[in-house]
Amino acid sequence: MDIRKDIASRFSQRKLDSRQALVCILEMYKRLYGILDAYFSTSSMPDERLSSSYALLYEMIEYIVSREDLQKLKSHYFPLFPMLPGGTREGREEWDIAKDGAYDYIALLEKEILLSGIKQKVTPSDVQPIFDQVDKVVSETWDRFRQSEQSLAKYKNRISLDTANITFLDPQGQIKINDHVVQLPLHKNEHCLARVMFKNKIGANISWDVIYEELSGDRDSSKTKWRQVYDTVKRINKTIARQVPLDHNLFAWKSKHVRIDR
Repeated sequence: MDIRKDIASRFSQRKLDSRQALVCILEMYKRLYGILDAYFSTSSMPDERLSSSYALLYEMIEYIVSREDLQKLKSHYFPLFPMLPGGTREGREEWDIAKDGAYDYIALLEKEILLSGIKQKVTPSDVQPIFDQVDKVVSETWDRFRQSEQSLAKYKNRISLDTANITFLDPQGQIKINDHVVQLPLHKNEHCLARVMFKNKIGANISWDVIYEELSGDRDSSKTKWRQVYDTVKRINKTIARQVPLDHNLFAWKSKHVRIDR
């Protein structure tokens, strides 16, 4: 069956009001972003199930926002790729930057749903199986990636961050991982970032503006300033990777937050 006809048949038999449609759009965007994140983060080769799931969700959003009785929801339309793009390095870097805006958009939808008075987000019964299948595909993609990473780590004798002994020597600007000592540029951004991260509980998500204040001494949290923290995370991970054979990066960046990834 043609994708558009299948989608139309799922929605044509009910009166979908604007609040129900908003809930559907939110759930669809969450899963679209989940597919993109899994696809680029795992450096996945083209996967037919990921591609078809992405195409279906994309067309469902297109259908909802094109309905005459739901025209005002066009203001909630966040443009994305019409199909899953190639997993190039440039594509991954673009998604690394774009996904922060994407998750900010989800937060805005969540807020609007709350303000609209919806107390319980209920997905139409004939749409929920689609969401369940997409969730399964994304979960299995991550599982395959973790299994391959674990195999690669064993093959290359990489150090597992989950079991490594990690300490930070602030005065010296050094991160010690087992017997490896990584020297950071003293009193530079990498040193300041490490100070903030190790001052907090390992695994805690630290907002970019908290780190930015340590880096610059400036409390100005303008939207454009997060990129300085993002670039610092990339640099410090590269510095560590050149000296220590870890199974994954020490510092993780997600939704404008940084954490020690163990």
